Amino acid sequence: MGYAFISYSTKNQASADAIRELFNKHNIDTWMAPYNIPAGSKYASVITKAIRECSCFVLLLSNDSQASEAVGREVELAAIYYKKSIITLELEKVVLNDEFTFYIHNRQIIAVKKIDENSLTIKQILEVVSTYTNIDDKLIESIDNHQEVSDNCTEVQTEPVSECIDTIQEEDNSTVNKAIDNFTNNSNEHSNELSTESKQENDDFQVSVDDINTESNLPSKDIEFVSENDNETTNIEETIETNDVTEEETVIEGIGKELNTPHTTDKYEGYLVGSFGKAQNIPKEKFINPFRVLGPYCNNLFFEFCDEFTINDQNKSESNRLKYSVVSQINDKNECLFFIFKNKGGKITLLSEGQEQNKVYRWFREKHRDKYVFTDETNATPTPRKKNHFAQDTALKIFSDVNNIPQILVIPDKYEHISSNAFAKLNPKDKEIRQIIIPDSVEIIDDSAFAGLVVTEAVYITEGVKKIGKNAFVLKKGAYVYFTSASKASKAYCSENNAAVIEKSYKRTTSGDINKVLDEISKSSDITRIKYNTIPNSTPPSTVDEIIIPKGVCVIDDSALQKAKVKKRIVIPSSVTKIGANAFDLLPEAYIECTNNSYAYFYCKENNLRNSVDIEENIRMVNEQKMIINNYKAQGVCIHCGGKFSGLLKKKCSICGKEKDY
Repeated sequence: MGYAFISYSTKNQASADAIRELFNKHNIDTWMAPYNIPAGSKYASVITKAIRECSCFVLLLSNDSQASEAVGREVELAAIYYKKSIITLELEKVVLNDEFTFYIHNRQIIAVKKIDENSLTIKQILEVVSTYTNIDDKLIESIDNHQEVSDNCTEVQTEPVSECIDTIQEEDNSTVNKAIDNFTNNSNEHSNELSTESKQENDDFQVSVDDINTESNLPSKDIEFVSENDNETTNIEETIETNDVTEEETVIEGIGKELNTPHTTDKYEGYLVGSFGKAQNIPKEKFINPFRVLGPYCNNLFFEFCDEFTINDQNKSESNRLKYSVVSQINDKNECLFFIFKNKGGKITLLSEGQEQNKVYRWFREKHRDKYVFTDETNATPTPRKKNHFAQDTALKIFSDVNNIPQILVIPDKYEHISSNAFAKLNPKDKEIRQIIIPDSVEIIDDSAFAGLVVTEAVYITEGVKKIGKNAFVLKKGAYVYFTSASKASKAYCSENNAAVIEKSYKRTTSGDINKVLDEISKSSDITRIKYNTIPNSTPPSTVDEIIIPKGVCVIDDSALQKAKVKKRIVIPSSVTKIGANAFDLLPEAYIECTNNSYAYFYCKENNLRNSVDIEENIRMVNEQKMIINNYKAQGVCIHCGGKFSGLLKKKCSICGKEKDY
């Protein structure tokens, strides 16, 4: 018998244990971590092997499992790499995120409200999983036996194997059909979905059995590699030109085996490769329909069989008819590389160039345009990297609740595109926040991206933003947008949306005296930016007591005030939304005076700088401790635990045993 691999989040441990116990009770073997992981073994390798060899993959779907990285990796292995049948048991109502939509949107999903072996849904699940685990071993064993014959013999004896496969096919198809019929007839809530999925699995099983007898998959001889300089030539115009061929003489047959992959909606960008240089050593197990050739270094190379075209010349025997096999590999850039092999009289040759190669490739493209996006190798460009979107699911995952949205909202710098209504799933309802800070990584902000959030102070936008949609931000009266002069997108946005803009940098009017410059800055009421090296380079570093940044300043650039060594404090208002590297030089006893949860406070925490918020908190805690101690002393009790003293002299605490220290 085969076994069912159970994938789950540890937060759903109780449900997973119940499912496992139920399966085992009904003679269904299971594999589930951590029970089936041997002590001292490596989790990654053991789990990978277990998924590869399982009969079916049972996913316990919940919001916790969808958020689990480990479960995501297991589902990816099952769906993408090993093409396993996935049975999804939905433990709670789940809105599929982008990752799980990609993996299981077209898979069978069964809602399990209660794990009760007497319920109709559970009985149906047991029947389907039992069907998978009973079929796979018998089929795999026969295929393995057949493969041993083909690997060890130059001539494969196909007849006995075919009879064996036919027998298995006949028995197991009846078992599958019986299970599917029962499931379809008895299903309550999910009958339509399960019937469709089961039928698809049955079809896949039928195809896989038929493929075993296909000449291209199980060749009667080991395939030889023939170099591209092979002297054997073919008059391709005579054998392949379809315009001059009569029906009696030559027929082009496309066997047309379909690639059995889960990518039903996404298309691979693929191009033709004419050499072994880009072929990769990928294990046979990675392919559904493996195609093996002997590589240039006498190594076995495996490809995915895509299609076969046969020149059916009536004047030639079947063994001497010309065949072209189109095969593929997916590289690390998610591109589909196509290779074309010519089989003439059992001799396999890789077609490297020329009219013959182009004609076969043209046939293949015309037949499979709905599956691939084709490009020429010479013009091929790497598949553009998908931009990281900050979208509704992203905001929901990061904040989980509208109350968790901070007053200073900083978009993480790994995102490049902020989607429309990114916070809609949190239902903010005009939640007021103080500031929004857009990082350098963001290039596009869509229409109404921050709809539902009302900014009361400022929005800071970097010059890397190339496009800002309509009504991307909602600004309360008095709030403004800050951007650099190089940001054309920000200028256009503010102009179109009548957003308030303040950008005025400090301009020195005094001499290079450092104290006069700092005094002038502190008294400036209309500046929004203190630029790089505001204190001139000609001025040597000098010690000052304090620096006061006026209200309204939004940005302090890199090294802006570095020439001034501060002994006591730097006052930074909450309007500041960005502080550059090495903006200040604080002596050990100096601190930054700021408000709690301001950008300046986070800047201090990130750079391990003393700040007024933490200092005041420490003072408050010390004062509270002193008050407690004084209160204990006044009551004549232990200052450590509040217990009473005992003994003749009452020097020792009756609770903690410590002696009186006052």
